[in-house]
Amino acid sequence: MSAQHTPGPWFLEVGDRNHRYALVKCADDRTIHYKYGSGTKREADLDEVNARLISAAPDLLAACQQFVPTGVATNNTNVPDNLAIPLDVTMGELRKLSAAIAKALGQGEGQ
Repeated sequence: MSAQHTPGPWFLEVGDRNHRYALVKCADDRTIHYKYGSGTKREADLDEVNARLISAAPDLLAACQQFVPTGVATNNTNVPDNLAIPLDVTMGELRKLSAAIAKALGQGEGQ
């Protein structure tokens, strides 16, 4: 697939108890994902955590792309999966990855 996704960052907006919805918007205010919580509380909670993960998708992709070094032959089946490979990553790259994971899980800033 060669289509490009809508550029990030994406933002999560969640309604209150009376207006249950989960909305993901991109930087230019277009809607990426919308789910109106007309079902049970459990369904509304699930809609919110799913929307949270969707809103973190561009951040997760960018962080993963920075984390995986270029030139690593991940498709080389002669290298066993349990081989430890030293990675040349910066603390900033690890922080971006950690922040993207936290956003997906609804923890910390940038939710």
